[in-house]
Order: sequence, then C-alpha cells, then structure tokens
Amino acid sequence: MRPAVLLKIVPPYRDCLVCAVSSQLESFVPGLDILIDELHSNFLNSGFKKPSIIRTAFITTIPSHIVKFHWSIKPGKLRAVARKS
Repeated sequence: MRPAVLLKIVPPYRDCLVCAVSSQLESFVPGLDILIDELHSNFLNSGFKKPSIIRTAFITTIPSHIVKFHWSIKPGKLRAVARKS
C-alpha cells in the first residue's frame, strides 16, 4: 500500500484518479512537485508521518475499493497540482 492524493472520483465506475506521494525528499523536482512539510498548512491534516512530496507527474487511476483513507486537499492546492500535471 502506498500513499497517494485523491484528485477525483472518475465515473462511471467510481475509480480514483490519484497522484503519487513520496517521502524521498531528494527526488523533489522544483516547479513540478509539491513539498508538504511541517511548515505547510496541509501537513497536520495530511496523515503523513514525515515530510513528503506530491509527485504531480505521477498520476494514475485505481479502483476505489483499494483506497483505505484519503485526505482533502485544499482547492487552491488541487489547482496547483492540475496546472503542474
């Protein structure tokens, strides 16, 4: 099981469009990835155990039945992910 950010529920089968998350901060790509660390407004609500990056170039669709937990990303941050993808 890997962490991911739920971007959208995709009809008609309610699949989940997700963006990958990594705690490997050395793979951070400025201008492409989004850093979620202790200073970020979403960090406390994210459920991340340590600073992580949203890998905006790593987007996939997965069946909704394998999603165990998701957190809400603020609309402005979701737009940022959409712009970078």
